[in-house]
Amino acid sequence: MTGGAGVGGPGTNGAAGSGLSTLEKARIVLAGVVAPALIVLLGWRLTLSWQDLPGEIPSHWQGEGATSFSAPADIISSWVFGASFAALAAMLGTAAMAWGWQWTRLSRGFSATLVGVTGAVMTGLVLSLAVARGLTTEQVVERGAAPGMLGVFGGFALWLVLALWTLPRARPLQRS
Repeated sequence: MTGGAGVGGPGTNGAAGSGLSTLEKARIVLAGVVAPALIVLLGWRLTLSWQDLPGEIPSHWQGEGATSFSAPADIISSWVFGASFAALAAMLGTAAMAWGWQWTRLSRGFSATLVGVTGAVMTGLVLSLAVARGLTTEQVVERGAAPGMLGVFGGFALWLVLALWTLPRARPLQRS
């Protein structure tokens, strides 16, 4: 088969012309498809299990303080929706770029960035709610938005580095 829809997808010569080993393909699937889904599912399950959250948690901050409040379930739903959207983008983006297993530097960077965004959203949620456990709404307001913001920024850096570490390096494009 030449140039058809072989084992490696359209435009490849099957698995033999892909340039990636089975282990590298597995690493792409693990980091770019499985990890984003696990990040969201585990973060969602963890935060839903916490019964000691205040009745209301700040949901919006402006200037020096909180400007609106929501129930923990509403906050969890909002953040999980955002993380799910990022995870779906990571999974579909990685699958689309890996189709045919022509893995480039752009593919690796794009996939790792989307995994980082997914991790940022969920780490921000988990950290901000972990800090709020056992506190009153007033105590949460006194602590401010810093824990959640640190979770977002730190989560992005952590998950981006883990994804880059897991994803294989780019391969030169195969010419037919």
